[in-house]
Amino acid sequence: VFFDLSFKNKEPAAIPKNPWIMGRLAGMPFSPSALNHYLACPLRFYYIRVLGLQELEDLTGDISRASIGNIVHKALELYFLLGGRIGRQFKPDDLSAELAALIACLEKAMALFQLTDTEKGYGYVMRRQVEKRLEGILRYHADAIQTFTPLAVEASLEAELTLKSGKKAKLAGKADRIDLRVIPPAGEGLRAKEMIVIVDYKTGSMAKAPSWRGFNPGARGEWIKTLRSVQLPVYVIMAKEGTIKLQDGAVDLVSPLTKGRPVEGFDARLMMLGKQEILEESLY
Repeated sequence: VFFDLSFKNKEPAAIPKNPWIMGRLAGMPFSPSALNHYLACPLRFYYIRVLGLQELEDLTGDISRASIGNIVHKALELYFLLGGRIGRQFKPDDLSAELAALIACLEKAMALFQLTDTEKGYGYVMRRQVEKRLEGILRYHADAIQTFTPLAVEASLEAELTLKSGKKAKLAGKADRIDLRVIPPAGEGLRAKEMIVIVDYKTGSMAKAPSWRGFNPGARGEWIKTLRSVQLPVYVIMAKEGTIKLQDGAVDLVSPLTKGRPVEGFDARLMMLGKQEILEESLY
C-alpha cells in the first residue's frame, strides 16, 4: 500500500481586505510592535492585531524567563520615578546607596508581580542574578552614559501621520524612558550636543537597531533584513511630532523640550540589558 503524502509547507492564503477588516484598521492606533508584526509577517499581524488572538498566560509564583524582563523594567521604572530623580541630572555620589534604593525597587516590583518563591531553589538563584544585573545597569549609567537627565518613565506617546493617499494613520506606543543627554563632541573643534533620547530596555539578546543606511524602500522583500524593526524611528516620530501622556501627577518635562526641535536633536536607543556586556545600540 502506498500513500501519496506531501509534508511541504504551503504558502498561507492571503486574507482579503473586506469592509469589516478595513473598518477595524481605520480606527486602530499602530504601535511599534504592531508594525513590526506586519513587517515580519502580515498574517501574524492579522491574527494578533485584527482578530485579537493572544497566547495563554499561566499564573505562577515562580520567576520565569518571561517575567524577569517585566521585573527589571518595573524596578528601573520605580527607581527613576521615586526619590526625585526625574528632572534631575544623574550624578550619584554614593553608588552603594543608589544600589540599595534600586534593590528596594526590585522588592516592590516582585511584590507587584506576586512573586514569592525567591528564598530557595530556582527562584533564589534567579533573584540573585537579577540583583547582580541591576548592579551592572546602575554602574553602566554612572560610568558610560554620564551626563543625562531622566525626563519621564513609562511615557505614552501618540502621533498622527497623513499618508500619501490622504488618509490618517495613528501611531501609539510607550517609551521606557526619555532622557535629556549631552553628547560629547565627535571630533576636535566640535561642540557637545544636547539631545532628547528615547530609551527602550531590552532584556533579550536578539534585538538590533535598524540598519537604515542599507534600507532600500523599493526592495520590500529585504526590509526585514535591513530595517528589522521600526520601533526606534517610530519613537522619534512620536516624540517629535506627537503628544505625550504621563502617569498621574507627573509633570510634563518633555513637551517643552521637543517643540520646534529638529530631527537632529533626537535619538532612540536600545539599552541591551540581556547581553553579557551592557551597552546601547543607537538609531543614529
